[in-house]
Amino acid sequence: MVGKHDKCGVNAGSVTRERWCRARGRVQRRQQAGAGDAHRLIAIAQAKLGNARAANEHIVEAQRLTEIHGTPYAVLRTLIAKATILNSAPLRLEAIEFARLLLKLGKETESAG
Repeated sequence: MVGKHDKCGVNAGSVTRERWCRARGRVQRRQQAGAGDAHRLIAIAQAKLGNARAANEHIVEAQRLTEIHGTPYAVLRTLIAKATILNSAPLRLEAIEFARLLLKLGKETESAG
């Protein structure tokens, strides 16, 4: 097995396959989260340029990627951007409630530690 590459493309003698695959999976998830951030920023720019259709397409994709791969704070940023782009009061309220939830969870974590 030494010298041969496993399914992840790593020499089996240098790193265990499982460890390498886990690390590779983390990198791929982070890349997807970064793509969600990029779509959010493109959506904001398109909205400022007056291109509502492109802004909507990008914010929807940003939300999809961020909900799967992003952090809770990335989800909040995307929700705020979507509310702003769509000029939606209900979405703005949802973002505020989500922010309050994150604050509450943060305080509970601090007091537990």
